[in-house]
Amino acid sequence: MNSNYGIQLIPLDMESAMLVRNWRNKEEVKSYMDFKGNITEEMQKKWFKEINEKGDYYFIIEKDKTKIGLIHLNRFNVNKTTAYAGLFIGESKFLGTGVTLAASILLLDFAFNDLKLEKVFAKVHPNNKSAIQYNESLGFQRFSIENKFFLKLSLKKKVYQKKRKILSQFLPTQ
Repeated sequence: MNSNYGIQLIPLDMESAMLVRNWRNKEEVKSYMDFKGNITEEMQKKWFKEINEKGDYYFIIEKDKTKIGLIHLNRFNVNKTTAYAGLFIGESKFLGTGVTLAASILLLDFAFNDLKLEKVFAKVHPNNKSAIQYNESLGFQRFSIENKFFLKLSLKKKVYQKKRKILSQFLPTQ
Protein backbone atom coordinates (compact mmCIF):
# COMPACT_ATOMS: atom_id res chain seq x y z
CA MET A 1 0.00 0.00 0.00
CA ASN A 2 2.83 2.38 0.77
CA SER A 3 4.06 3.18 -2.73
CA ASN A 4 3.16 2.82 -6.36
CA TYR A 5 2.51 5.01 -9.38
CA GLY A 6 5.54 7.16 -8.60
CA ILE A 7 4.39 8.26 -5.15
CA GLN A 8 4.71 7.10 -1.56
CA LEU A 9 2.23 7.31 1.31
CA ILE A 10 4.22 7.70 4.51
CA PRO A 11 2.57 7.41 7.95
CA LEU A 12 2.30 10.84 9.52
CA ASP A 13 4.85 11.60 12.24
CA MET A 14 5.17 14.67 14.47
CA GLU A 15 7.72 16.40 12.24
CA SER A 16 5.47 16.02 9.20
CA ALA A 17 2.46 17.08 11.27
CA MET A 18 4.16 20.46 11.68
CA LEU A 19 4.53 20.71 7.90
CA VAL A 20 0.83 19.84 7.57
CA ARG A 21 0.11 22.70 9.97
CA ASN A 22 1.93 25.12 7.64
CA TRP A 23 -0.09 23.86 4.67
CA ARG A 24 -3.37 24.03 6.61
CA ASN A 25 -2.69 27.65 7.51
CA LYS A 26 -2.46 28.62 3.83
CA GLU A 27 -5.54 30.57 2.75
CA GLU A 28 -6.09 28.43 -0.36
CA VAL A 29 -6.25 25.30 1.83
CA LYS A 30 -8.12 26.49 4.92
CA SER A 31 -10.83 28.24 2.91
CA TYR A 32 -12.31 24.80 2.14
CA MET A 33 -11.88 23.34 5.63
CA ASP A 34 -14.23 23.11 8.60
CA PHE A 35 -11.85 25.06 10.83
CA LYS A 36 -10.76 28.25 9.10
CA GLY A 37 -8.63 29.79 11.85
CA ASN A 38 -4.87 29.62 12.17
CA ILE A 39 -3.58 26.43 13.74
CA THR A 40 -0.99 26.93 16.47
CA GLU A 41 1.85 24.53 17.20
CA GLU A 42 0.10 23.46 20.44
CA MET A 43 -3.17 22.81 18.60
CA GLN A 44 -1.35 20.66 16.05
CA LYS A 45 0.44 18.63 18.72
CA LYS A 46 -2.89 17.97 20.46
CA TRP A 47 -4.52 16.96 17.17
CA PHE A 48 -1.63 14.61 16.33
CA LYS A 49 -1.94 12.91 19.72
CA GLU A 50 -5.71 12.50 19.27
CA ILE A 51 -5.52 10.93 15.80
CA ASN A 52 -2.97 8.41 17.04
CA GLU A 53 -5.15 7.46 20.01
CA LYS A 54 -8.18 6.95 17.74
CA GLY A 55 -6.36 4.64 15.33
CA ASP A 56 -6.95 6.86 12.31
CA TYR A 57 -4.74 6.53 9.23
CA TYR A 58 -2.96 9.72 8.14
CA PHE A 59 -0.30 9.69 5.43
CA ILE A 60 2.02 12.23 3.87
CA ILE A 61 1.95 12.07 0.08
CA GLU A 62 5.51 12.10 -1.22
CA LYS A 63 6.66 12.48 -4.82
CA ASP A 64 10.36 12.25 -5.69
CA LYS A 65 11.29 12.59 -2.00
CA THR A 66 9.25 15.82 -1.73
CA LYS A 67 6.38 15.97 0.76
CA ILE A 68 3.46 17.44 -1.13
CA GLY A 69 0.21 16.71 0.71
CA LEU A 70 -1.85 14.75 3.21
CA ILE A 71 -4.36 11.93 2.73
CA HIS A 72 -6.29 10.09 5.41
CA LEU A 73 -8.97 7.70 6.62
CA ASN A 74 -10.72 8.62 9.86
CA ARG A 75 -14.06 8.59 11.71
CA PHE A 76 -14.47 4.82 11.48
CA ASN A 77 -17.89 3.54 12.51
CA VAL A 78 -18.21 1.12 15.45
CA ASN A 79 -18.11 -1.99 13.25
CA LYS A 80 -15.16 -0.65 11.22
CA THR A 81 -17.14 -0.97 7.97
CA THR A 82 -17.16 2.71 7.02
CA ALA A 83 -14.77 5.64 7.34
CA TYR A 84 -14.21 9.12 5.99
CA ALA A 85 -11.44 9.88 3.49
CA GLY A 86 -9.88 13.22 2.78
CA LEU A 87 -6.86 14.78 1.20
CA PHE A 88 -5.27 18.03 0.25
CA ILE A 89 -2.18 19.05 -1.66
CA GLY A 90 -0.07 21.53 0.28
CA GLU A 91 2.46 22.19 -2.48
CA SER A 92 0.42 23.87 -5.20
CA LYS A 93 2.89 23.14 -8.02
CA PHE A 94 1.78 19.49 -7.78
CA LEU A 95 -1.90 20.25 -8.38
CA GLY A 96 -3.10 18.78 -11.66
CA THR A 97 -0.12 16.44 -12.00
CA GLY A 98 -1.95 13.17 -11.31
CA VAL A 99 -0.51 12.63 -7.83
CA THR A 100 -3.93 13.17 -6.29
CA LEU A 101 -5.38 10.31 -8.34
CA ALA A 102 -2.45 8.03 -7.53
CA ALA A 103 -2.70 8.79 -3.80
CA SER A 104 -6.47 8.29 -3.82
CA ILE A 105 -6.19 4.92 -5.57
CA LEU A 106 -3.57 3.76 -3.05
CA LEU A 107 -5.72 4.89 -0.11
CA LEU A 108 -8.98 3.46 -1.47
CA ASP A 109 -7.32 0.14 -2.33
CA PHE A 110 -6.08 0.04 1.28
CA ALA A 111 -9.54 0.95 2.60
CA PHE A 112 -11.47 -1.63 0.61
CA ASN A 113 -8.93 -4.45 0.22
CA ASP A 114 -6.90 -4.36 3.44
CA LEU A 115 -9.29 -2.79 5.94
CA LYS A 116 -12.32 -4.47 4.32
CA LEU A 117 -14.45 -1.33 4.48
CA GLU A 118 -17.82 -1.45 2.75
CA LYS A 119 -18.20 2.28 2.20
CA VAL A 120 -16.05 5.40 2.32
CA PHE A 121 -17.43 8.90 2.82
CA ALA A 122 -15.98 12.25 1.81
CA LYS A 123 -16.94 15.67 3.15
CA VAL A 124 -16.53 18.49 0.63
CA HIS A 125 -17.15 22.22 0.84
CA PRO A 126 -19.95 23.01 -1.66
CA ASN A 127 -17.89 25.84 -3.22
CA ASN A 128 -15.02 23.45 -3.96
CA LYS A 129 -16.37 22.45 -7.37
CA SER A 130 -13.14 20.79 -8.50
CA ALA A 131 -13.10 18.56 -5.39
CA ILE A 132 -16.74 17.59 -5.96
CA GLN A 133 -16.03 16.69 -9.59
CA TYR A 134 -12.86 14.86 -8.59
CA ASN A 135 -14.66 12.75 -5.97
CA GLU A 136 -17.44 11.98 -8.42
CA SER A 137 -14.83 10.82 -10.95
CA LEU A 138 -13.68 8.30 -8.33
CA GLY A 139 -17.26 7.01 -8.02
CA PHE A 140 -18.43 9.00 -5.00
CA GLN A 141 -22.10 9.96 -5.08
CA ARG A 142 -23.79 12.84 -3.30
CA PHE A 143 -25.30 11.45 -0.12
CA SER A 144 -26.44 14.28 2.17
CA ILE A 145 -25.53 17.61 3.74
CA GLU A 146 -23.27 17.51 6.81
CA ASN A 147 -22.97 20.27 9.40
CA LYS A 148 -25.24 22.48 7.24
CA PHE A 149 -22.21 23.56 5.22
CA PHE A 150 -20.60 20.50 3.63
CA LEU A 151 -21.68 17.94 1.08
CA LYS A 152 -21.35 14.35 2.20
CA LEU A 153 -20.47 11.95 -0.58
CA SER A 154 -20.32 8.16 -0.39
CA LEU A 155 -18.43 5.50 -2.29
CA LYS A 156 -19.43 1.84 -2.14
CA LYS A 157 -16.82 -0.85 -2.64
CA LYS A 158 -18.48 -2.33 -5.76
CA VAL A 159 -18.79 1.08 -7.40
CA TYR A 160 -15.13 1.80 -6.67
CA GLN A 161 -14.01 -1.56 -8.08
CA LYS A 162 -15.72 -0.74 -11.40
CA LYS A 163 -14.35 2.81 -11.48
CA ARG A 164 -10.87 1.65 -10.54
CA LYS A 165 -10.57 -0.40 -13.72
CA ILE A 166 -11.24 2.73 -15.75
CA LEU A 167 -9.08 5.03 -13.62
CA SER A 168 -6.09 2.69 -13.57
CA GLN A 169 -5.39 3.43 -17.23
CA PHE A 170 -4.56 7.03 -16.24
CA LEU A 171 -1.98 6.01 -13.64
CA PRO A 172 1.76 5.95 -14.34
CA THR A 173 3.26 2.46 -14.45
CA GLN A 174 6.30 3.21 -12.29
